[in-house]
Amino acid sequence: MKNIKRVRVVGIFYEGRQDVVVTMHPGDPIQLVRDPHNPYDPNAISVRTMDNRSLGFIRKELARELAYAFDGYEGVVDGVVVEVDGEYGDGLGMVVEFEVPEDMSGE
Repeated sequence: MKNIKRVRVVGIFYEGRQDVVVTMHPGDPIQLVRDPHNPYDPNAISVRTMDNRSLGFIRKELARELAYAFDGYEGVVDGVVVEVDGEYGDGLGMVVEFEVPEDMSGE
């Protein structure tokens, strides 16, 4: 049975990320990449475009659950944009989806 995670991206309002999010559309591929050197969260998992631009992060609680498994899976998992909502200038949001491979699910 597949373990699909659908999550809202956090940290999307910092470091010019809104300018990247506005270019994204449902169905666009993304990557989730471990960021163990993140000064705010050693378990951080970054959400990035395929050309390595930052979109934000998955929430801290889920990152804590998956960090060790991502490390064992080379730190990169492919995903897809499910939704981009809001208005540019007023604050865009994004939902992404990815499959947790069996060896990462903790099952």
